Parts: sequence; C-alpha cells; structure tokens
Amino acid sequence: MLYRITSFAMPSLGAIGVEMARLPKLFGLLGKYDRCAVLTDIPWLRTAAEMEGALIPGLEIKAFALDAVDDAESWLIA
Repeated sequence: MLYRITSFAMPSLGAIGVEMARLPKLFGLLGKYDRCAVLTDIPWLRTAAEMEGALIPGLEIKAFALDAVDDAESWLIA
C-alpha cells in the first residue's frame, strides 16, 4: 500500500466518531497488506506512521519524503 499525505488538519470530534465506526472494516483490511509506504513532508506524521507500524502486528510501515516515490515503491516490492 502506498499512502500519500500532502496536508493534514486535526479532525473534529464528529469526524473522529465517524472514523471510529469504520474501525471494524479497517481492521479487516489490514490482513490484506504486509507493507505500507507513507509519503509525506510532515516530520511528525512520518514518525507517527512508523510508530503505528510497530504497534500493528503483521504490518510494516515505513515513511518517506513526499518526493521519494521511487524509493517507496522499491521498498514495497523488495
């Protein structure tokens, strides 16, 4: 999975509630992926993504700069 984050705004409480309702479906999808490359120029999101990868069994998450698409794709297929 390749996930590109170009901008980020903190969600409202209502939006968090909607996302929480989608969690069961999301957890069902996690088993279909073993790697996720996150592309972003937001340093704290890169750190958060890799920390999340350490917490989710069976899913390795690696963060890359937004312009490092080739590196991210190479890592995904390695």
